[in-house]
Amino acid sequence: MPMLFLPADTSKMMQSKKKRLDFLTKNYMEGSQQKLEQLWNNQYSQRQKLTEQYSQQVSSARQQWETEAQRAEDQEEQLNNMKRQQQKIFQQLKVAHKQKLKTVKELYKQYIKVRPDLTGWLAG
Repeated sequence: MPMLFLPADTSKMMQSKKKRLDFLTKNYMEGSQQKLEQLWNNQYSQRQKLTEQYSQQVSSARQQWETEAQRAEDQEEQLNNMKRQQQKIFQQLKVAHKQKLKTVKELYKQYIKVRPDLTGWLAG
């Protein structure tokens, strides 16, 4: 295969075009790299913001849940206290009722014993 010899101007022109192509390729690659880095940084920033928002929402929901759970515990304790108080009151009422019933029975027995005497006294 015969070698082609290019004139000096053609060789310089080819070197110039090669340099120009290298320069354009380098600039394009640097620009692409910068665009990729910028895109990456934007996505990273957006992910950070979303993560922060999510964390705040989760924290807020957890805090609200803890507050409601504490409120429920407090209400349960209040209800238990009220139940114990009512049981105590009913027990006291039961004792008082038994005592009154006992007193009424004793008075009735006394009345029955005294009644024959009263019948004679009234007839007399």
